[in-house]
Amino acid sequence: MPVGMSTFTSSQVLDAAHLSPLLLFSEDNSSTVYSLVNPMHDNENYLMNFSELLLGATIRFQKGGWLLMSRKKKLFFYNPFAREIIILPDFPGCYFKCDISFSSIPTSSDCIVFAVEESGPDVNEVSVHCVRRGEQDWSSYDFVEEMYSPLRNTITSFDGAFYCVGYDGALGNLNLANGNIYWEVLEKPCQQFKDSYPSFLEQCGADLLLVKLGCLEMPVRIFRLDFAEMEWVKVDSLGKHMLFISDITCFSAIAPNSRMENKIYFPRLCLNGGGVLFNSLETGSYHSFGSQHFAKNFCGTKGWLRNCTWIEPNWSLSTPQELDWFKPPSLP
Repeated sequence: MPVGMSTFTSSQVLDAAHLSPLLLFSEDNSSTVYSLVNPMHDNENYLMNFSELLLGATIRFQKGGWLLMSRKKKLFFYNPFAREIIILPDFPGCYFKCDISFSSIPTSSDCIVFAVEESGPDVNEVSVHCVRRGEQDWSSYDFVEEMYSPLRNTITSFDGAFYCVGYDGALGNLNLANGNIYWEVLEKPCQQFKDSYPSFLEQCGADLLLVKLGCLEMPVRIFRLDFAEMEWVKVDSLGKHMLFISDITCFSAIAPNSRMENKIYFPRLCLNGGGVLFNSLETGSYHSFGSQHFAKNFCGTKGWLRNCTWIEPNWSLSTPQELDWFKPPSLP
């Protein structure tokens, strides 16, 4: 990481380049100072001070510039750009056994926070917890399930439903229609993969994509779900799209230029100061824009096991009513 870094403040005037996804991470979990790296703007680096109230908190998910964070049983949203906090009811589940997400930015009247929790290695059961904007308490539902081994990763919204993926490629489908909770593990795809390497699920254009990593020099693989045949089909090119993946959040975007397209951006930095690591589908290798880094694996790079994610900058200020979870915003 370069030594010289700027301080990122809300008073800065930003051009369009700064509104691209940023890599957010903390080098010291006992500090409220976070680093930001912009891969689309020469890997510019900034420092950002979070509120002291967030000391020791863990980032669980990100959408639209809002971080879902926890500290013990406390769960809350935080927008680090506007420095706004929204407090949620205490979470009833166990974070370390959960995939947790939210449907839309928390100031929206239709925002729902939900979690899929594995009950234990000897219990074929999945618990779903959810709380809607305006509700005082969480609702919890238990489902007997023998086909799904949860992979604690991001839950992805697609075509009005929410999906999470198991180690073998099996899809859990969570539907929150009409005020009810519906959970099922789809019969297909099932046991298409025989490994337990990291997987990342995200929407890209009109497709639901699965990114699978491997060990050593095994290439990154991308699949799209063929909904007609209900099977994962290999993808060789992302076209003009780019993917941003992390254990906390995954999303896609259309590249602003040809240099950025057809690549997967990882939450890792090159040790030689070369900036953000990416995998090029054209070369099948790992590179960075700031150096001549070229590798078949993560060697020569650094990542963070906690509080490291991609974030979409959001400078919009909220009203006091929007910042009160228990008072739904007025409908237009």
